[in-house]
Parts: sequence; C-alpha cells; structure tokens
Amino acid sequence: QPNRYLLVANPSSMPSVDGKALPALPGSDDEVRRIVRILPNDSVTTLRGAEAVEPGVRAAMASAKVIHLATHGIVSNADPLGSFLALGKGGSETQGDGRLTAEEVYGLELNADLVVLSACRSGLGQISGDGVAGLARAFFYAGAASVVSTLWDVADGPASQLVAEFYTSLTRSNGQDKSEALRAAQLSLLRAPRRGQVRVDTPFGRLPLQEDPIIWAGFVLIGEP
Repeated sequence: QPNRYLLVANPSSMPSVDGKALPALPGSDDEVRRIVRILPNDSVTTLRGAEAVEPGVRAAMASAKVIHLATHGIVSNADPLGSFLALGKGGSETQGDGRLTAEEVYGLELNADLVVLSACRSGLGQISGDGVAGLARAFFYAGAASVVSTLWDVADGPASQLVAEFYTSLTRSNGQDKSEALRAAQLSLLRAPRRGQVRVDTPFGRLPLQEDPIIWAGFVLIGEP
C-alpha cells in the first residue's frame, strides 16, 4: 500500500496536569508545516488545533502507515500505563479526555511502518524485567514496526529542523531506510550550529545555539531499521 501520513500537531483544549493547563505548542505547527511541504499532497492527513481531538486521532491512526504526533508527552515512572500523549478533548468521557495513555495504545490495532513521537521524553519510562515500560513499547504492541522517540526535552527550533531533514531523507529512500534517514538528519543538525544556523527565541532575542549533543542526539529509532 502507498504511504499514508498522519500528522498531528498542537491540539487545542488539551487536558491539565496537576491542575495546570498544558501550554500551546506553536513550534509543533511549524514542524508539521515543514513536513507537509516535503510529502506528496495526496498522501497526507493533517490534524491540528481543534481538529486534533482524541477520538478523531484514534480513528485516523488505524489506516496510517506513518504516524507523526507532535504534542506534549507526559511520562509517569510511578504509573507507566498512565503515561500519555496530550490531545484535544472531545467525544466520550473515556476516549475523549485528551489523554492517549500507554494503556489505551496497547488496545489499538495499528498497521504503521513508523510512529514518530515528537514529544518530550517520549522514549522514557520505568525499567522493567523486559525493557522500558512506556509509550514506545505500547506502540510496538499495537502494531508499529518502528518508533522514533525522544530521551530528553528538545527545543522547538532544532527539533523542527531535525524532523524536516529526517522526512526529506526518508522520502528519498522511499521509506526503506529509517535508521539512515535519522542519522543523516542528526549529522545535518550537528553541523548547523557550527555555521550559526540554529537559533532559538530567548528573552534576549533570537540567539544562535552552540554545538552540543543535547541539540541533535535526543531522537532515537527503535525497532526495524
């Protein structure tokens, strides 16, 4: 089957955590726009803002070959199955609370070649006897062949740049070499700070980032290469 891409970004009406509202993610909007420009128009479904409600995302994931979720990831070591990806609220109370938990992902039936969890620390979780119990493992159980996840918080600008490079390399290989595509994207982002091409917004203005592995090494590929 041809690749069908599902891109989810910056949901509105996200759930709160410990009584505090999760902030909007305008950087994830930019990230998805950059990806859309790379992919064939007739192969992409984009759910952003008010469209990125949990029931709609669940339904769209069932037929997608590549699933890209650019949102908040809330990892709980005390309750690994309660770790969740933040989506918009809508629909039933049980499946529309805006929390796509690891436990709920275990119950999905996916046919995805690749799931990209472009959310902070989405590759973390509690260490158990058979690996890391968290969101990434839940997606494997649901049927994903490969998962790209993150090991720490990555600034919006570098993350957007790396992800765009990743999809550029992935389309060149027709989706057959995910590990090489990620490596090429990381090498590109590794070199960019040396040329002053990675900048982030700060209270002191838009400043260049210095070369550091924290910028490019946080994304990892697990599963089929």
